[in-house]
Parts: sequence; structure tokens; C-alpha cells
Amino acid sequence: MRLLTYNVHGCIGQQHRFDGERIIRNILEVDADFVALQEVYDQRWEERSFLRELKDIGYSTVHYGMTIRRDDGDYGNVVLMKGEPEHTEEIDLSLEGKEPRGAIRMFLQHEGKCIEIVSTHFGLGLAERHQQIHRLLAVLEDRDPTPDCPRILLGDLNEWNPFSNRWHVLSNDFEVGERLRTFPAVLPFFALDRVLVAPKDVAVCRAVPRAKPFRRASDHLPLVAEVDW
Repeated sequence: MRLLTYNVHGCIGQQHRFDGERIIRNILEVDADFVALQEVYDQRWEERSFLRELKDIGYSTVHYGMTIRRDDGDYGNVVLMKGEPEHTEEIDLSLEGKEPRGAIRMFLQHEGKCIEIVSTHFGLGLAERHQQIHRLLAVLEDRDPTPDCPRILLGDLNEWNPFSNRWHVLSNDFEVGERLRTFPAVLPFFALDRVLVAPKDVAVCRAVPRAKPFRRASDHLPLVAEVDW
């Protein structure tokens, strides 16, 4: 199963101009089964409705988890999937005084196997991320355990310090993998975008596309993961 997580920065890349087509070409180039996008701006101007364009690129499921509503458009996370989920829910991770944040949780069948996938975008503050991680894990565990249903957590986790208590909490439950740098796209230094998998014995191969089209399209590079169940 191939997964892609990609902070598209409102489709603003180099030259500081909007270009949704660049992002779409990169998504199609990766050809993932499941795509998690962060910082998706759906502006109401017809020529800048990126969400409308996403619905025409061949994915059966396009789910928009809006976190901010503005007069000129909306902002949030998007999940694309080849196929239909069995269950979808949105999880509110917003904290008072901070930019609203959320997660999209899906249960799906892939090649006859039940899989739970959670896409999110954590906040910028240390204490903010700490609370969001604990809140999210509490929600995820508040269900009947399904031993045969692996869990994938992916997105822009904004956690740059691999020795933090927040990573310690996540690594208790997930195979976190090596730190692949994705930000900033022109000269990556921070591994902000991650794909975490549980149980830990699942085989995962991660890679960061670094070709020129990917470096130019956003301020983040995408992260691709191949998961072998």
C-alpha cells in the first residue's frame, strides 16, 4: 500500500504564486493509494478552487476536513483515497487561543485487510502539540481494540525534535522510522512530515521525492511510504 502525506502550503510554492496544477501533477506522479494533504485553501474564486480540481483527478474518495472558514474561502486537511472508506470521522484538536486543528480518521479495506488511517496537522507550539498528541491518542484508543486492524498516523506533525517527550509518547505505540527531512523544500533541514505505523513489526519503506517539480510546488516536500502488510 502506498501512502503520501503532503503539506501543500495553499498551493503557494516558489515565486510565491498560486499554482494548484503543480501540486496535482506531483500527486499523480506519486500515484498513492491514500493521500493526506495539509494546508489546503479552497478559495471561492473559481480559478483558485483547488478542492474542485482535486475532485477531477481520479480518486474515488475526496474528504475535506475544514478547520477554518473565512469570507473568501475555507482552510483545512484533505484525504484522497482509491476506493471508499467503511467509516470516516473528524476529530477536533483545536485549543483555545490557537489556530484550529483537526484530524481525519478512516477505516478501510485494502486487499482484504482492515486498516485504520489517521491524517492530521499538529500545531506549532510545544505545549500545543503535547496536548494534541494526548487528545488524539485518547480518542483513537476509545474504541474496541481490533488486533487485526493496523493503524497508520500520517501528516505534518510539526515535531522537529526527535528526542522530545512528544516523540517518546508516539514511539511507544508506533514504528516511527528514520527522520527524512521535508522542510523547507528548497533545502530540507526538518523532518516535519511523518508516516507512523502500528504494530511496529510492519515493513515500511519511506522516501522523499526531491526532483525539481516537488521542490518548487510547496514549502514542504512530500513524504511517500510503502507499507507491506
